Amino acid sequence: REGLRLFTPAEAADLLDMVEQKRQKSLHQTGSAFYFPADEFYVIAGRPFPPYETYEEFPQLENGIGMARLFLHQWQALRPCIPARLPQKRHIGLITGQSAKGIMGEVVEDLAAVENLEMELFALENVFFGKSVTVAGLLTATCMEHFFQTHICPPEILITASMLKHGSDLFLDSRTVADLEKALHTKVIVAEPGAEGLWRALFAEQQE
Repeated sequence: REGLRLFTPAEAADLLDMVEQKRQKSLHQTGSAFYFPADEFYVIAGRPFPPYETYEEFPQLENGIGMARLFLHQWQALRPCIPARLPQKRHIGLITGQSAKGIMGEVVEDLAAVENLEMELFALENVFFGKSVTVAGLLTATCMEHFFQTHICPPEILITASMLKHGSDLFLDSRTVADLEKALHTKVIVAEPGAEGLWRALFAEQQE
């Protein structure tokens, strides 16, 4: 709509500072923080996500608030389970949105130590819904086809099931996973949302 715009980094930082004051006041008065800023504000402000305990019982997780910290917490618990090597060489591109670039960057750094595994991180702009849409779950086959017109596509790419309509293999642009594989000449791995889903998509076969 006319007149609407995104927060600037300075504005996002000011909002986080204001909310933190309210959080501390609420903690003092009620024992609960009550206020939980959306993850996007930390990304825009360039600030680290709060510690895991800050989110209490993650009351706003269904709205995506605290999802980044929960993912990192769960991934840290899975790090000891990452194998030292794979039996065969694999080259996989991890597809995500702009807002999760930093989070998934940590994951790719951890996976760099796995022998025979080459992981690349691709943080895509959303050309289907618009560049202001930065979450991975709203990326489409169109976005990926557009991106790999100017980038080399690995033999395998890994996406989150959040990109697909519930219970189907359809992206929000009505293209299918098979359509994408055919267009990119690559294998598409679909991981269930969350750190465990990502780990299982990469390593479950090696544990069987």
